Parts: sequence; structure tokens; C-alpha cells
Amino acid sequence: MRGRWFLYTVFASFILLSVNTVMVVKETFTLYNGWIIDTTTIDQALSSTLLSHVFFQTPVPGGMFFMSHATTFFFAILPFYSFLPNFIGTYIIEYALLYSPSIPIYLLARKIFNDEKFAFLFSLSYLFYTSVLGNLPFAGEEIIMFMGPAIFSIYFLETRRKGPFFVSFILMLSTIEFAPILGVFFFFYVLIREDVFGKIRMLISRRIRGAEFLGTFSNFYLVSVLVLSISFYFFDSWMTLFFSKGTHPIIINLQGVNFFSISSLLKGVQSYTALKYSNLLYLEGPFLFLSFLDPIFLIQIPWLLATLFSTSTFYFLPGAYYDAFVAAFVPVGFLFGYRKIANRMDAPKFRNFHKRLVIIVLVLTLLIFASIGEVQYYETYSSERITPQDQGIVFLSQMLTQGEGVDVGVNELPVTGIFDWNDTYYNIHTDNVIFRNEPPFSLAGYGFYAADGSFMMYERNYTSQPVYNNFYYSNDQNLNQQTFYNFFSPPGNYSINLSLNHYHYSEPLTTGSSSGNNYFIPLGDAIAIPFELKRPAVLQAVSVETINEGSVWLYGEISSSYTSVPIQSPATANFNFQYFKFDNITISPDETYYFWLIPGSPGGFVNTQGIDVQESSSPGISYLGSVKNSVISGQSTLNFSVPITLYIKASTPSPLAATMSINGKETNITLSPDQPYFSKTNAASGLQMSFVLNTNFTNYASYYGSNITLSFYVHKNLPTDFWLDYPFILLLLAIAIGLPLIYALYRIDFGQRRHIINRTSATVSLLTFVAFWLFYAIGYEGIVPFVYNILIFKAIGFVLAVSFLLTIITYDWK
Repeated sequence: MRGRWFLYTVFASFILLSVNTVMVVKETFTLYNGWIIDTTTIDQALSSTLLSHVFFQTPVPGGMFFMSHATTFFFAILPFYSFLPNFIGTYIIEYALLYSPSIPIYLLARKIFNDEKFAFLFSLSYLFYTSVLGNLPFAGEEIIMFMGPAIFSIYFLETRRKGPFFVSFILMLSTIEFAPILGVFFFFYVLIREDVFGKIRMLISRRIRGAEFLGTFSNFYLVSVLVLSISFYFFDSWMTLFFSKGTHPIIINLQGVNFFSISSLLKGVQSYTALKYSNLLYLEGPFLFLSFLDPIFLIQIPWLLATLFSTSTFYFLPGAYYDAFVAAFVPVGFLFGYRKIANRMDAPKFRNFHKRLVIIVLVLTLLIFASIGEVQYYETYSSERITPQDQGIVFLSQMLTQGEGVDVGVNELPVTGIFDWNDTYYNIHTDNVIFRNEPPFSLAGYGFYAADGSFMMYERNYTSQPVYNNFYYSNDQNLNQQTFYNFFSPPGNYSINLSLNHYHYSEPLTTGSSSGNNYFIPLGDAIAIPFELKRPAVLQAVSVETINEGSVWLYGEISSSYTSVPIQSPATANFNFQYFKFDNITISPDETYYFWLIPGSPGGFVNTQGIDVQESSSPGISYLGSVKNSVISGQSTLNFSVPITLYIKASTPSPLAATMSINGKETNITLSPDQPYFSKTNAASGLQMSFVLNTNFTNYASYYGSNITLSFYVHKNLPTDFWLDYPFILLLLAIAIGLPLIYALYRIDFGQRRHIINRTSATVSLLTFVAFWLFYAIGYEGIVPFVYNILIFKAIGFVLAVSFLLTIITYDWK
């Protein structure tokens, strides 16, 4: 196994593991990770089991993890997780499983190519493979953990190592309920590898006897793969049914296709064909489709069929973590496919062909990696700073009492979980609430407890003065527009809403005489709102107030009678925006028209069959009006002697062009819900700011009811954490310590003691793993309560990690 190129492979794997772990941890602390809910679900399931005496409880769907997924893999990683029980530990475990297969891939490539240097280059192709490195933005997911055990299973099958193969294959099957289906196809692959079909031909031609043929099926790999795959399938099915109380059979986990319906299958084949072909190209293209030449392609078939027939785009989105079900077998399949070609060609002519082939594969891998925006991702997040405002969540979380409930935003859940392991964002009667800018729900019964950065913390039934108040807020502001303050604001005026009035266009029509009443509109029904205007108008938009939790798509139509067809195609609006834009519908005076409000399919995490609509007393359920060009302005003198941060956003149907003037310096900006304006301004003395909004209403609707929010934050000297201010120093330390340590371990010559050390460390690993769960069980059940202790779990986890690492180092890799 020794050789400098092997050492380079280990170095490269460790460097990429370190870089990507720090990057994704940094991304989590910046609080803008859209996929963080997957990490949170895993982290909460493990933490609640280990620390909170709640067995694999998660915030989504608010119950046990096994209600939706049969991931018994968690039982294997929980002892390792106990040493660092938070989302950072989750990432380290996941990326260790994801990047370590570069070693068996190197060893297989070295054996097939008979060339160490190109085996190293091929291992780099794996490390930069889109489905490995491209999984970074998606963070924690049990499906990503599938790849490591799957590749190690192939390696141990190839090298005929029964014990390690058995363990690896069990871990592969235990990652998620889809894996046992792949395990059955793994059995077909082993049938071909073990030449069972050749022996059938020999039996037919009577070159072997029946007893000798039946002896084929005593093959360890055939028996173990088949028995384990079938056993896991039925166990997974029972597991999800048991924990979900019979409501979640594993067959429904595959969305977007009904395998028992011909029409559903045909619809799936005909949908998103370009995206499906693109995903296949991303998966197989870098490795030149050579895995198709080897029977290992059989293991890829189940998920390729699932993506072919499904209409769920996330299954075949290039770079998504579901690719792991195929990607695990593509690089190894390339090696085996190449071996088949090499065995059929003249050796001297083919001797150096693999060198050109490996270079092509490495170049293609890097090009495809760059093509899906991963380079831009690294560039963006390597330069983005974890601001003092964002670090406020860390300092407030330190005030939590561990084990008490806290309601917090989805993106902040993992950070809060470092200090408290009973977190949620579903408002399940929690003791504390931490939020940024806007509260997640009504704070009745809660008192203002503390503030830091951009975050505030409220505690149930708290009535005293805040124990800590370092929120970003300003002193005196005066605007010539109406100003609003939220009831939960801490001392100081930190936010200003500039309401746009309806100058220079017709008065809005307010409809609805039953103000304050609620109406429930079921899916499939609609509500018609009659209205008339006293003057001609051009209708460009309707704004409707609704109340509902989550995200629901709405449709709006205008018709001239109850029975007539809509004047134009339906306008759509998400609940969060509440605007229906129309294309200049001419409204005649003194005629009755009808605005139809139609609920669509629910979105987000909402499980509803309709939409609640509220008729409000002020200003009404809807606003209909024609508009003209308008200029709306506001001006304020801000008396600051310190730097401030200016943050402006618009809640409007479409982007707005505006002019900002600060101390005579004008700046043209564009505002929209997705494009706020952000700047830092130094104010040595007084600051004169004027805000002029130039609106062109020819393209869209009245702005009656719209808001522009201007927030001025005083730059205080907030406390920050050194590692959050300079996270890449931690990366440099990890590499500076890790690489010499790897080199030192590599240089150790265990000699004749290698085998003894390997057996001893493997035995210790097994005993500590059993000891962990024994201590956990007797502590959890209260038989010996004091052993249910995180310090004991950490100690066992540390011994397990060290002994397991020593087992790997001293293992006789082939």
C-alpha cells in the first residue's frame, strides 16, 4: 500500500474534507442556507436521542424521524456523533463518508492501470465529481451518506474481504428505505460476477453435476446480499408503518410516479425530458459512460428508472443529493468498464491508453463541476463575512437553558442547537422565542428578555427588564410620512415604514360590507366579489388581504357576469405577495364586474384544503383602481455621530426605481422584495437624507397599501466570536496539524505487530460500540440513571473513534 501517490491521495481527501466542512459550517453560520432543514432534521434527531431523552425526535414533521424514513444508519453514527453533538459533528461524519472512498478508488485504479500516478489523478476525478463536491450546498442528508458504504462494498467484494464487505453492505442498506431495492439489483450484479450464469450453461451441457451447481449458491456474497436486501426491505417497511401508526408505507416515498398506473408512467417519461438527459450527462458524462460496459450498471438501473418515470424534478436535478444512488457506482464502473476494454485489446498498443483516458476524465470532471456554478459558490461563500448582526443568534442562544424549548427560524435552528437541543419552528408551546426583524407568531404571554445584533429573545411569562439589550437601533428620526412601530420592539426606534399614499390616481374602491368576518374557500370553489366604478378606469392590479399559515397559491379572474368567461387569463399570486397583476383591463363606469378569488394547491409545509379570507374594516378586502405616473417622496434628518447601516426594501408587486440622496450625493437604486438596498454610511455629525420614489404606473398596479421600509441601525461594538470572525484560520490550523499527523502515521512501520494491532483495535471498536448502546439503554430506561450522561457518551465516542481510526490505519489494504 505504501507509495507517495497513495499519500497524496490521502492528503487531497483530507484537504477537501477540511475545506468543505469549514465552508458549509460557515454557510450555516451566515444563516442563508436554503437547504438547512435537512441538516437540522438529522442533527435534531441525533441530539434529541443523545441529550434530550427523546428518541430520534425531529422538528420536521414534529415527531420521530422514523415516521418518514427508515434510516437505521443513525444507530451506527450516533456514538461518533456523541463526541461533537451538533451540526458540525454531522458535517464531519458526512464528509468523512463522502471523501474517504477516494482511497479504495485509488487502490482499484492502481491495480487496473498498474500506474500509481494516474491512479492518484483518477482519485482526484472522484473528489471533484459533481455528485461528491457538488453536494456541498445541500448540506446534511442521509442519502449523501449512502455513497461511502456503497463504494466500500464494491471494493471489499472485489478484494474478497468477507467481514468488511458484510459490515459495509449493511451500512449501505441502512441509510434509507430506497437502498434495499438497490441491494436486490446488487444481488444480480453478484450473480454475474460469480459466474452463476456460466455454471448454468455448464449444468445444461453436463460439464458439472447438479450437486456442484447447487453448491454455487452457498457463496457467501450471494447469500449475504440477497438475505440482507430482502430483510432490510421488510424491516424498513415495518419500521415506517410502526412509527407512523400505519400512515406512511415506504412505497409512497417515491413522489411523482405511480408504478401501478400506465398513464402515470407515460406522463413521467414525457415530462422534463431535457432535464433528465442533462442529469444523465452530468452523472455519466465525466466518466465517459464506461460503467455501461460492466454489470455494475445493473445497480444503477432502479434509480435511473425512478428518475425516468417520476415528475418530481428534485430527483433528477443535476448535482442534487439523490444522484448518490447512481453516482456511487459510476467511477468504479468506469474502472471495470476500462478493464473489459483493455482485456480485449493488444497489450502493447493499449499500454499507455489509460493515461490519455484519465486526463480526459479529470478535465471533464472539472469542467462539469464548474458548469453547475460550484466555483461561483465557493467564491461567494469564501468572501462572505459572518456579520456581528448574524452572530447575535449565537450570543442569545448561550442564554438558553439546555433542554427547554425554543422557537427559532429554520436557518437559525442548527446554530441554536449547539446550546439547546429541543428546538422547533412550529410554535409548539415553547419556553423561549428568538427571531430576527419579524416575530414568527403572536408574542402574547411572552416578555422581552434580551437582544443582540439583529435578534431578539422573548421568554414565556417574563415581566422584568431585559437582562441584555444590544439590538441595532437608532435615536431620533422624523419623516413626513406615517410611521409605524411593532409592539415587540425593544427600547429605541429601529425601523421606519414609509407608507405610499394614492396621490395622482383614482381613489381605490373598497368592497365588502361584513368587515371582520372570515370565509373559508375550499379547493375547487371560489368567491366572487362584485364591484362598480363611477368613472372609466384601466384595471392593472388587485391587492387582497388574506390570513393563513404557510404558502398558498391563489388565482384571480375578472369577469363581467357570474356566467361569462374571464376577460383574460387568470392572474396568479402567492399568499406571501397578495398581488394579482392584470394587463390593462378596461372597466366601464356604472357596470357590475366580478373579481374571482380562487385558491390553488397548497405549497410549502402547509397541509390545508383551502384558504381563509378575511374582510378587514380598514382599508377593505380589495383595492381596485386605475393609476397614472406619480412621484412620492419622504425626507428625514438623522442626528447621528456614529456610523450607521441603511437597509431599504419594498413590499410591492414589481421592482421600483428610486433615488436616494444622502448629504447631497444621489444614488439610483432599484427596490423589490427580492432586491433590497443596503449601504453603510459614516455620519460625523448630522445626516440629511432624502428619499424620492419615481414610479411609472403604466406597467403595473396601484401602490395603495404598499410599503417601503427604511431601517437605520447604529453600529455598536457588538461582541463577536473570534472563530466566527476568522473561520478560515480554523481551516488553516486543521490543515497545518492534520497533514503532518497523517504523514507521521503514514511513516510508522508497525512491522510484525500490524496484524495484532489491527485485530486488537477492531475488537476495541466493537466493544466500545456495544458499550455505548448498553450504557445508553440502561440509562435511558432508568435502570442505572447516572450512566445517561453526555460526558460518558463523549468518552466512549472518543475511544471508539481512535480505535476505529487505528483499525483503518493498520488494515491490510490491497
